[in-house]
Amino acid sequence: MKIRPFVFLALIALILPIGFPATLSATHYVSASGGNIFPYDSWGKASHTIQAAVTACSTSDVLMIGAGTYSPETGEVFPIVITEGQDSITVIGIDGAIKTVIDAKSTGAVLSLNLFHRALLRGITIRGGLGNGVAVSGPGAGYVTLEGCRMLNNGGSGVFGELGAGFALTNCIVSTNGGCGINNLEGPTHIRDCSITSNGGTGVQGMDLVEIEDSRISANGDKGVTGRSLSLVGTEPPRDCRRLRFVRG
Repeated sequence: MKIRPFVFLALIALILPIGFPATLSATHYVSASGGNIFPYDSWGKASHTIQAAVTACSTSDVLMIGAGTYSPETGEVFPIVITEGQDSITVIGIDGAIKTVIDAKSTGAVLSLNLFHRALLRGITIRGGLGNGVAVSGPGAGYVTLEGCRMLNNGGSGVFGELGAGFALTNCIVSTNGGCGINNLEGPTHIRDCSITSNGGTGVQGMDLVEIEDSRISANGDKGVTGRSLSLVGTEPPRDCRRLRFVRG
Protein backbone atom coordinates (compact mmCIF):
# COMPACT_ATOMS: atom_id res chain seq x y z
CA MET A 1 0.00 0.00 0.00
CA LYS A 2 1.37 3.41 -0.95
CA ILE A 3 1.42 6.15 1.63
CA ARG A 4 0.67 9.54 0.20
CA PRO A 5 3.26 12.25 0.95
CA PHE A 6 0.97 14.36 3.13
CA VAL A 7 -0.01 11.29 5.18
CA PHE A 8 3.66 10.39 5.67
CA LEU A 9 4.44 13.90 6.90
CA ALA A 10 1.50 13.76 9.29
CA LEU A 11 2.81 10.48 10.75
CA ILE A 12 6.27 12.00 11.23
CA ALA A 13 4.71 14.95 13.04
CA LEU A 14 2.99 12.56 15.44
CA ILE A 15 6.20 10.61 16.11
CA LEU A 16 8.40 13.64 16.85
CA PRO A 17 8.02 15.02 20.38
CA ILE A 18 6.19 18.27 20.76
CA GLY A 19 8.62 21.18 20.93
CA PHE A 20 11.46 19.26 19.29
CA PRO A 21 14.21 21.89 18.89
CA ALA A 22 15.17 23.09 15.44
CA THR A 23 18.83 22.98 16.43
CA LEU A 24 20.77 21.24 19.18
CA SER A 25 23.57 22.83 21.15
CA ALA A 26 27.09 21.60 20.55
CA THR A 27 30.14 21.38 22.80
CA HIS A 28 33.54 22.74 21.79
CA TYR A 29 36.87 22.32 23.57
CA VAL A 30 40.05 24.29 24.27
CA SER A 31 43.31 22.67 25.37
CA ALA A 32 47.00 23.22 24.67
CA SER A 33 47.30 19.47 24.06
CA GLY A 34 44.43 19.26 21.56
CA GLY A 35 44.76 18.65 17.85
CA ASN A 36 43.51 22.15 16.92
CA ILE A 37 41.06 20.72 14.38
CA PHE A 38 37.90 22.69 13.56
CA PRO A 39 35.15 22.61 14.90
CA TYR A 40 37.02 21.51 18.04
CA ASP A 41 34.27 19.11 19.08
CA SER A 42 36.35 16.75 21.23
CA TRP A 43 39.34 16.98 23.53
CA GLY A 44 41.41 15.30 20.85
CA LYS A 45 40.48 18.05 18.38
CA ALA A 46 40.53 20.86 20.94
CA SER A 47 41.45 24.37 19.86
CA HIS A 48 44.68 25.87 21.11
CA THR A 49 43.01 29.28 21.55
CA ILE A 50 39.79 30.35 23.21
CA GLN A 51 38.89 32.85 20.49
CA ALA A 52 39.02 30.24 17.72
CA ALA A 53 36.73 27.95 19.72
CA VAL A 54 34.34 30.82 20.50
CA THR A 55 34.11 31.62 16.80
CA ALA A 56 33.11 27.99 16.16
CA CYS A 57 30.23 28.30 18.63
CA SER A 58 26.62 29.06 17.80
CA THR A 59 23.70 30.05 20.01
CA SER A 60 23.43 28.01 23.24
CA ASP A 61 26.67 26.09 22.65
CA VAL A 62 29.00 25.01 25.46
CA LEU A 63 32.72 25.81 25.54
CA MET A 64 34.92 23.64 27.79
CA ILE A 65 38.37 25.04 28.62
CA GLY A 66 41.14 22.80 29.91
CA ALA A 67 43.63 23.81 32.59
CA GLY A 68 46.31 26.27 31.57
CA THR A 69 47.10 29.95 31.10
CA TYR A 70 45.79 31.42 27.86
CA SER A 71 47.72 34.56 26.91
CA PRO A 72 49.42 36.26 23.95
CA GLU A 73 52.23 33.73 24.33
CA THR A 74 49.79 30.91 23.55
CA GLY A 75 48.29 32.71 20.54
CA GLU A 76 45.36 34.58 22.09
CA VAL A 77 44.52 38.00 20.66
CA PHE A 78 42.73 40.31 23.08
CA PRO A 79 40.03 41.13 23.71
CA ILE A 80 38.38 37.75 23.24
CA VAL A 81 35.03 38.66 21.69
CA ILE A 82 31.72 36.85 22.19
CA THR A 83 28.96 38.25 19.95
CA GLU A 84 25.24 37.75 19.38
CA GLY A 85 26.17 34.81 17.14
CA GLN A 86 27.20 32.97 20.32
CA ASP A 87 24.25 34.19 22.40
CA SER A 88 23.38 32.07 25.48
CA ILE A 89 26.85 30.50 25.44
CA THR A 90 28.19 28.61 28.46
CA VAL A 91 31.95 28.84 29.08
CA ILE A 92 33.43 26.48 31.71
CA GLY A 93 36.94 26.11 33.08
CA ILE A 94 36.73 22.42 33.88
CA ASP A 95 39.43 22.50 36.59
CA GLY A 96 38.27 25.73 38.20
CA ALA A 97 39.55 29.28 38.30
CA ILE A 98 42.85 28.52 40.01
CA LYS A 99 43.97 26.32 37.11
CA THR A 100 42.12 28.01 34.23
CA VAL A 101 43.53 31.48 33.59
CA ILE A 102 42.95 34.00 30.80
CA ASP A 103 45.72 36.61 31.00
CA ALA A 104 45.76 39.49 28.52
CA LYS A 105 49.20 40.64 29.71
CA SER A 106 48.06 44.27 29.28
CA THR A 107 47.61 43.89 25.50
CA GLY A 108 43.87 44.71 25.59
CA ALA A 109 40.69 44.11 27.54
CA VAL A 110 40.20 40.43 28.38
CA LEU A 111 36.60 39.45 27.51
CA SER A 112 34.16 41.53 25.47
CA LEU A 113 30.57 40.28 25.27
CA ASN A 114 28.06 41.81 22.85
CA LEU A 115 24.84 39.90 23.49
CA PHE A 116 21.08 40.04 23.15
CA HIS A 117 20.22 37.53 25.87
CA ARG A 118 22.63 35.78 28.25
CA ALA A 119 25.91 34.02 28.89
CA LEU A 120 27.35 31.89 31.71
CA LEU A 121 31.04 31.97 32.72
CA ARG A 122 32.20 29.43 35.32
CA GLY A 123 35.53 28.56 36.90
CA ILE A 124 37.82 31.06 35.11
CA THR A 125 40.42 33.61 36.21
CA ILE A 126 40.28 36.76 34.10
CA ARG A 127 43.29 38.99 34.62
CA GLY A 128 45.83 41.34 33.12
CA GLY A 129 43.43 43.39 31.02
CA LEU A 130 44.69 46.71 29.71
CA GLY A 131 41.10 47.87 30.22
CA ASN A 132 38.25 45.95 31.81
CA GLY A 133 38.31 42.26 32.71
CA VAL A 134 34.76 41.36 31.61
CA ALA A 135 32.93 44.01 29.56
CA VAL A 136 29.32 43.60 28.43
CA SER A 137 27.68 45.94 25.93
CA GLY A 138 26.08 45.79 22.53
CA PRO A 139 22.60 46.02 21.03
CA GLY A 140 20.78 44.21 23.83
CA ALA A 141 23.63 44.04 26.37
CA GLY A 142 22.33 40.77 27.83
CA TYR A 143 22.56 39.15 31.26
CA VAL A 144 25.84 37.54 32.26
CA THR A 145 26.21 35.05 35.11
CA LEU A 146 29.65 34.49 36.64
CA GLU A 147 30.15 31.54 38.98
CA GLY A 148 33.41 30.75 40.77
CA CYS A 149 35.38 33.26 38.71
CA ARG A 150 38.22 35.60 39.64
CA MET A 151 38.69 39.05 38.09
CA LEU A 152 42.16 40.22 39.12
CA ASN A 153 44.72 42.88 38.21
CA ASN A 154 42.87 44.44 35.31
CA GLY A 155 43.65 48.06 34.43
CA GLY A 156 39.97 49.05 34.31
CA SER A 157 37.05 47.52 36.18
CA GLY A 158 36.97 43.83 37.00
CA VAL A 159 33.42 43.66 35.60
CA PHE A 160 31.89 46.41 33.46
CA GLY A 161 28.42 46.73 31.93
CA GLU A 162 26.48 49.29 29.91
CA LEU A 163 23.37 49.62 27.73
CA GLY A 164 21.22 47.66 30.18
CA ALA A 165 23.60 44.79 30.91
CA GLY A 166 22.72 42.66 33.93
CA PHE A 167 25.07 40.62 36.13
CA ALA A 168 24.79 37.81 38.64
CA LEU A 169 28.01 36.93 40.47
CA THR A 170 28.23 33.95 42.82
CA ASN A 171 31.33 32.81 44.73
CA CYS A 172 33.58 35.20 42.81
CA ILE A 173 36.67 37.20 43.75
CA VAL A 174 37.03 40.71 42.30
CA SER A 175 40.25 42.25 43.51
CA THR A 176 43.21 44.53 42.72
CA ASN A 177 41.66 46.02 39.60
CA GLY A 178 42.65 49.57 38.69
CA GLY A 179 39.08 50.81 38.29
CA CYS A 180 35.93 49.71 40.07
CA GLY A 181 35.49 46.14 41.18
CA ILE A 182 32.10 46.02 39.46
CA ASN A 183 30.81 48.98 37.43
CA ASN A 184 27.37 48.56 35.89
CA LEU A 185 26.07 51.73 34.27
CA GLU A 186 22.44 50.76 33.68
CA GLY A 187 21.23 47.22 34.43
CA PRO A 188 20.69 45.19 37.62
CA THR A 189 23.57 43.66 39.60
CA HIS A 190 23.15 40.62 41.88
CA ILE A 191 26.07 39.51 44.06
CA ARG A 192 26.24 36.50 46.40
CA ASP A 193 29.11 34.96 48.39
CA CYS A 194 31.70 37.18 46.74
CA SER A 195 34.83 39.02 47.86
CA ILE A 196 35.29 42.49 46.34
CA THR A 197 38.41 44.07 47.78
CA SER A 198 41.40 46.30 47.09
CA ASN A 199 40.14 47.79 43.83
CA GLY A 200 41.26 51.26 42.79
CA GLY A 201 37.75 52.66 42.40
CA THR A 202 34.37 51.93 43.98
CA GLY A 203 33.88 48.32 45.06
CA VAL A 204 30.42 47.99 43.50
CA GLN A 205 29.03 50.84 41.42
CA GLY A 206 25.53 50.36 40.06
CA MET A 207 23.15 52.79 38.44
CA ASP A 208 20.19 50.44 38.90
CA LEU A 209 19.18 47.74 41.40
CA VAL A 210 22.12 46.32 43.37
CA GLU A 211 21.51 43.25 45.56
CA ILE A 212 24.37 41.92 47.70
CA GLU A 213 24.16 38.82 49.89
CA ASP A 214 26.77 37.27 52.22
CA SER A 215 29.68 39.10 50.62
CA ARG A 216 32.78 41.00 51.71
CA ILE A 217 33.39 44.48 50.31
CA SER A 218 36.39 46.26 51.77
CA ALA A 219 39.56 48.28 51.18
CA ASN A 220 38.44 49.73 47.86
CA GLY A 221 39.92 53.06 46.83
CA ASP A 222 36.77 55.15 46.38
CA LYS A 223 33.31 54.22 47.71
CA GLY A 224 32.32 50.80 48.98
CA VAL A 225 28.94 50.50 47.22
CA THR A 226 26.75 52.89 45.26
CA GLY A 227 23.37 52.26 43.66
CA ARG A 228 19.95 53.76 43.15
CA SER A 229 18.29 50.84 44.91
CA LEU A 230 20.47 48.76 47.22
CA SER A 231 19.78 45.61 49.22
CA LEU A 232 22.33 44.08 51.63
CA VAL A 233 21.61 40.66 53.13
CA GLY A 234 24.17 39.11 55.46
CA THR A 235 26.69 41.70 54.28
CA GLU A 236 28.07 44.38 56.59
CA PRO A 237 27.52 47.78 54.95
CA PRO A 238 30.85 49.32 53.99
CA ARG A 239 31.72 52.39 56.08
CA ASP A 240 31.80 54.58 52.99
CA CYS A 241 28.54 53.30 51.51
CA ARG A 242 26.40 56.10 50.08
CA ARG A 243 22.85 56.45 48.73
CA LEU A 244 21.90 53.38 50.75
CA ARG A 245 18.29 52.35 50.94
CA PHE A 246 16.85 48.87 51.37
CA VAL A 247 14.47 47.36 48.87
CA ARG A 248 11.57 45.13 49.82
CA GLY A 249 12.25 41.45 50.39
